[in-house]
Amino acid sequence: MKDLLEEYIKNNRESFDLHETPPNIWNKISNTADKRNFSKYTWLSIAASILVIISVSIFYYTINNQNTVNKISASIDSTQYDLPTEIQEAEVFYTTLINKKMIELGSIENSDSELMSDVNSDFSQLDSIYKDLKKELNSNVANEELLEAMIQNYRTKLSILEELLTTIQSKNIAQNENNKQVEL
Repeated sequence: MKDLLEEYIKNNRESFDLHETPPNIWNKISNTADKRNFSKYTWLSIAASILVIISVSIFYYTINNQNTVNKISASIDSTQYDLPTEIQEAEVFYTTLINKKMIELGSIENSDSELMSDVNSDFSQLDSIYKDLKKELNSNVANEELLEAMIQNYRTKLSILEELLTTIQSKNIAQNENNKQVEL
């Protein structure tokens, strides 16, 4: 096919050369390119648009994040107990982290239901321990050991979730590698 094309071009060369480019064509092209330069007004309007988009995004994120913190604060049962501000802030912080990890865990397709029931059972035990610590703290507010035990309770929950996520993710990676080797 290549030979046929070459032969056709050689035989009809004269008919291809009928039209010549005008001598001023490159001047016209360069003039058109010069007209496409943006003015200062155009650049300012582009910058203002970007600034508006960034501002709206930050505003939306702030409002959305504040709503999440308010929901978590409302869900934490600290109204029964007169807790120090540090503990209330720690509750919001750790509850947010734990909820994010739980959502991440729920999004993994191969989560083992038996494993999840074990985690929920462990969390129920940790929650009952935490409620007992709250009751003790209400009667003995100045006890630093109780405050540390309450924070350690949240850290334990977070540690369990992180280990579980790591285990499941590494298991999924190994399973994917085995599937790829089988396909080869």
